[in-house]
Amino acid sequence: DGHTWRGVFQFIVLNPDGAVPAGAEFNPEATAGATTSLLPKPVDAALKWIALLALAVAAGAAFWVRAVAKPAAAFLDDDNYDNALAASERWLVNLGHILLPASFLAMAALVLLTVSRFETGTTLGTYLVSIRTGQHRLIFALSAALALAGCDLLYLASGRRLRAAGTLLMLAASLLGLLTFSLTSHGGVGTGAFWAVVADFVHLLASAVWLGALAMLVPFLRWTRRALAAPERFLYMANVFDRFSVVAALSVIAVLATGVFNGLAQIPEFSALFDTTYGRTLVVKLALVAPLLGVAGLNAFRLKPRLVSAIDGVYQQGGAHPERHRAAAERRLGALQRILPWTIAFEVALAIVVFGSVAVLSQTSTAKGELAQEDAQRQAATQFKDQKPAGDLQLDFVVKPNRVGLNEYALTI
Repeated sequence: DGHTWRGVFQFIVLNPDGAVPAGAEFNPEATAGATTSLLPKPVDAALKWIALLALAVAAGAAFWVRAVAKPAAAFLDDDNYDNALAASERWLVNLGHILLPASFLAMAALVLLTVSRFETGTTLGTYLVSIRTGQHRLIFALSAALALAGCDLLYLASGRRLRAAGTLLMLAASLLGLLTFSLTSHGGVGTGAFWAVVADFVHLLASAVWLGALAMLVPFLRWTRRALAAPERFLYMANVFDRFSVVAALSVIAVLATGVFNGLAQIPEFSALFDTTYGRTLVVKLALVAPLLGVAGLNAFRLKPRLVSAIDGVYQQGGAHPERHRAAAERRLGALQRILPWTIAFEVALAIVVFGSVAVLSQTSTAKGELAQEDAQRQAATQFKDQKPAGDLQLDFVVKPNRVGLNEYALTI
């Protein structure tokens, strides 16, 4: 799981009825010096960040083309509709040809790095075929490759149906890769694993849709200023932002709801939020999410409504507003066209940083695991001692570790 364990860790395979086999016992000295890392290595976190971020942006961008850009352009005449759809598909292809190979290579490097650290005879083939984490990482890499094939189909096809098939293949394969990430998350084991995995996948899916759509808005704003004339340009912008607002609002609600659920599932008590490595890492993530939500709120509830209002002020009812009001709306429209690309780019940058914290958090030992490890260490350190005189003798009696299960009894005379 990305955490390095060193030392000797003993275990006993119980009988089918749960009884300890005859003659099985622990060596009380064999666990001395055993350690494990709670945080992932920086290179592991970086590779997982690249793999996850790249695939998530690709999935969100493909969704934006199908659910936002294409239906928003439906009112345009045939030539402008074709140009708008071709432009959005071209941005998707450009993103896909950069991000999908990066995602594949990052995951491949992470797999090779993991296998190289094994101090056993486990081979690359064994890891990818027989070990659960390796199997899911293999599916992740194959999903990135399949998404790249969809991207190539979108690039090479000339017919609308084939281009649509390429976009859908890119979207479906990317979502499959993200699902494997959730299946190997902290929620993928233990009681309630199904619901924890569902919540984690919804959390990741909503984040991907949000970030991918944001990434596509930047070239969209630049293209509309060059390629479309008024009023089609502004009406198309208003349609896109109306649809994007719905997508973004639903995504934020899903991210917050599933984030709270996952936090409650992984943090056993409030003090663990500050007393464990996982809890402190989660606090850092929340500290990064706060400004992201602030900028997102500014864009969604302040700038976007003003943009749509300004467009209505200029073009509603054929531009029949009084000239003074129309001139003021045109000034607001021009200012918002200059501001929005910068605030959207800032929101994208913050979201990318948040994904970095996700890569670290997903490879950090859970709060429950850390607390259990500390409790085990405390129990291992406890022992019962007693001294009794017996005539001319001194009897020292020690019981280790003095808990339910196997114990060692020592009587020194």
